[in-house]
Amino acid sequence: MSYSHWSKLYDGNMVKPTKSHQIVDEYRNTLPWKGSMQVSVKTPYGRRLLDIANEEMKKAIEHKTTTKEGTVGYFSLNDRIREEVAKDAYLVKEEDWDITWVFENANASKPLKKALTENGIKIKFVNDGD
Repeated sequence: MSYSHWSKLYDGNMVKPTKSHQIVDEYRNTLPWKGSMQVSVKTPYGRRLLDIANEEMKKAIEHKTTTKEGTVGYFSLNDRIREEVAKDAYLVKEEDWDITWVFENANASKPLKKALTENGIKIKFVNDGD
């Protein structure tokens, strides 16, 4: 890979976390309840880092979106997401958490939606203009 190509990829990837955190923070500010960002919760499957959570209320949001302007994100039930679902399922079933996965300008595969609903995890889709 040429330096020019590598540099463009590197520069693009460096702004993704900042954009992502900004989008999550904007969504957090629309909630009717107070929540903190990046809350760590222990599960038997390892630490779960919740995008937005209120530990006292046992309420959380997993926020999925894309950082590419003018595009719609797509999330499928890959290994990383399967692990997140397992941890959230534990929190919902065993610790009585209320967890919603929010897909903002994003879609989810049928297997992912099925895994979430079968485990008591709520789903919400938010698109431009909604």
